[in-house]
Amino acid sequence: MIARFFFILFPLISIIAAPVMQIVLFILKAKGKVNLPFYAITFIAFVVGCILPVVATMIIINRLPPGTKCLTSEMSFCIVGVFFTIVSVPLIGIVNYIIIAVKSRQQKSAGV
Repeated sequence: MIARFFFILFPLISIIAAPVMQIVLFILKAKGKVNLPFYAITFIAFVVGCILPVVATMIIINRLPPGTKCLTSEMSFCIVGVFFTIVSVPLIGIVNYIIIAVKSRQQKSAGV
């Protein structure tokens, strides 16, 4: 049962893991608990987001029965995961950078 659970959910979780990790790191950075620069957080999320769908696709392919000839749906999972990373990670990085820049500018103008 656990193997089936892992086989089904890990690929789905791997698609959204990098953007979620990036958002969590940006929240921790805004609270002052993480000292990584913005570009490092974005780069780490991008690399993780490109690697995890490939790993998930390899897990799916290894679990297929022998003699399977068409892997189109499995490979499309990898392509969709990488595409989602390419779109979401820079977008999240830009939005969070703007939010933090506006907050710091407001704090400077308020004299805090």
